[in-house]
Order: sequence, then structure tokens, then C-alpha cells
Amino acid sequence: MTFKSGCLKMLILSSCLLVGIFALRAESPPIGWTVPVRVVQVYDGDTVVVEITKRVRVRLLDCWAPEVRTKDKAEKQKGYASKDHLKKIIPEGSDAILHIPGSVDVGRSITFGRFLGRIWAPGDKDDVSAQQVEAGHATKIKGK
Repeated sequence: MTFKSGCLKMLILSSCLLVGIFALRAESPPIGWTVPVRVVQVYDGDTVVVEITKRVRVRLLDCWAPEVRTKDKAEKQKGYASKDHLKKIIPEGSDAILHIPGSVDVGRSITFGRFLGRIWAPGDKDDVSAQQVEAGHATKIKGK
């Protein structure tokens, strides 16, 4: 089996699995790229490194968490609390589902080298962005 045919088979299998997963959720996935992933690292409260066949950084949509890389000690403390909460939702090494919304302009799906997307933990109705906001560890709007 060549690398190319192996990737195609993996894509087809992943698509079949997702059809089943989203059928259980009783709704269709939005247009875009949706694949099963493994959570490699929770970088901070709104950025996650996932593994597909390559590790990529995902900037969570609708999730603005305090930063961990800042000189502001209060913000840094809140940033680490947000990161810890996200790690509880999607522990590093766990399986998840990644969705990167479709767009005519691919450049709109990437920011600072991170893909803009949503991640669901298996069995969860709400994506991790909504869970972070609901728990008070992030806001849906920047700067709020």
C-alpha cells in the first residue's frame, strides 16, 4: 500500500466513523473538514495541539481565554486556571473530534499558524469552547 492510498483509506474510514458519530448526535456536521483526532497538548485555555497524521495547533472558535504568556500576574493565574479546566474536558492523549469550518478563503481558517476550529470530547453535546465559556474560563467575545 502506498502512502497516498493509505491516506485515502484513512480519510474514507474517518468519514464513515464521523457519519455514525454525528448520526448519534441527531444533527449533521457543518460544511468543512471534520476528523477524529487525538489531543496531544492543551497549550492554554483556547489553543489545543491535536494529532491527525500531523500535529497542528487549533485556535478554538468563540473562546477567548486569558493568556498564560503575559507579564500580568493576575491574567497569567487566570490563564493557567483556564488551561487546567480545558485539560479536564479534553485530557492530553484523549480522542476527540475536530471540525475546521469550510471557507472559500483558506486564509480565513488559519491565524498565527493555528487552524481555527471546534473540538468535541466524545459523547459531549457542546464543544469545548462552549464549555470553557460556560465555566467562566473564557468569553465568547474578545476582550470581554
